[in-house]
Amino acid sequence: MDMTVVKVEPGKKAQLVKIENSLEGMQTVVGGLIQVISPFDDDVVLVCNEEGKMLCLPLNRTLQKTGDIICGTFFICGA
Repeated sequence: MDMTVVKVEPGKKAQLVKIENSLEGMQTVVGGLIQVISPFDDDVVLVCNEEGKMLCLPLNRTLQKTGDIICGTFFICGA
């Protein structure tokens, strides 16, 4: 079964895409181990590469609330 997410790649506009609703599907999108964070007040989470900074993945977006920088591709989905 697939799920619809907002995928955000470095240097590109966010896009609505369908991904496989599995650990492997999520890891494929972010390019490695996943990290799930809840930086928003809504019922959504941000899923990114857990090792994005250590792997020197391209800078993507800054989280306004914390000032943290997300490196590499990430996606946002319902919690």
